[in-house]
Amino acid sequence: MTVEKNQMYRACNPLDEGRTLRVLGVAEVASGFAWVASVDGPPRERWINIKQLHASAMTRSGQPRRSGYALVEE
Repeated sequence: MTVEKNQMYRACNPLDEGRTLRVLGVAEVASGFAWVASVDGPPRERWINIKQLHASAMTRSGQPRRSGYALVEE
């Protein structure tokens, strides 16, 4: 999966109440980090490891993810 600018991701942890992030930029390929901003709630920009950004809210075994962020299909 390729992380690209302006993609939206929703928190998989139910305690995060569906927090949504927008990717503002991606660092060099070797670094593995994306610059993101919170969409809902107080604005907060930060670096996040792209391993926390998933293409689906389900794991390979079909279980719902409990951590990280899942891509929002628009």
